[in-house]
Amino acid sequence: MIGCPVLCTYCPQDTLSTNYKDPVRRLTLENFKLILDKLPLDVQISFAGYSEPWANNLCNQFVKLALARGYYISIFTTLYPMTVAQAEKLAHLLEQYSEQIIRVWIHLPDINNNMPGFRYSDEYEQVLRTIKSVSNKVLIREMTMDSESRVDARIVIPVNPQKDWHSNNRADNLNLSNIKGQKVNIAPRHKCPVECVRTKHYHDNVLLPNGDVTLCTMDYGLKHIIGNLLTQSYEEILNGEPLQEIVALNQQEGFSNSTLCRTCTDAFCSKDAAHYTHPDPNRKIKLT
Repeated sequence: MIGCPVLCTYCPQDTLSTNYKDPVRRLTLENFKLILDKLPLDVQISFAGYSEPWANNLCNQFVKLALARGYYISIFTTLYPMTVAQAEKLAHLLEQYSEQIIRVWIHLPDINNNMPGFRYSDEYEQVLRTIKSVSNKVLIREMTMDSESRVDARIVIPVNPQKDWHSNNRADNLNLSNIKGQKVNIAPRHKCPVECVRTKHYHDNVLLPNGDVTLCTMDYGLKHIIGNLLTQSYEEILNGEPLQEIVALNQQEGFSNSTLCRTCTDAFCSKDAAHYTHPDPNRKIKLT
């Protein structure tokens, strides 16, 4: 969906809202089914992207459908505004299809109020407890947007967020004034031929509610729309001119604003990228 209630300071929601012009702002179950019909089973589906997934109240149904069809999935969620009933159903799905769950990341509120739209409640605490209860069957990790991993003091359940987290400025899409002097990795200005170290073949894409597919999770400005899964096949998008043009431009010498990758912390000079392990060589589309 477009429009996130959590309003994380490290998330350029204003940039996204400004550049998304389509009136269709929530993915429907009907369109999700149509899109799944086009995706090979080796596509890993991540419920993540540009918004809190469960801000779309159909998200449990999306998860259930993807798992029932045999897809491997990941989840990145703040758990807000998930209800206890939704959490219980999701926990059941995670247990039932545990072999298809790659990972679940829980994004916790921190002491710097980096989730200003978040509202603490007893229900949230129960939701958090419910999802964490499946950790013996599913890989569940926790994080905050605080560089010292300091969690909001109201959270009473024992948590263990990853240490030394540092955000980046989303390939120069982030308004740095929103983070009020906190740590952030500033965008580079690559002049060399570049390669993405997250996905060598540019398959870490994001699906928008209207079917458009963007280049990656950094593209909050929607600079690169590489196709539409309601009107094209997945193979047409991967082999299409928009994506191939990005690949060609990234192989050239010299800095320009022609591609997002030139200002991305996940891009490295091609001669150096070979020293990094691509963490996820499989194809995947991230669904918002």
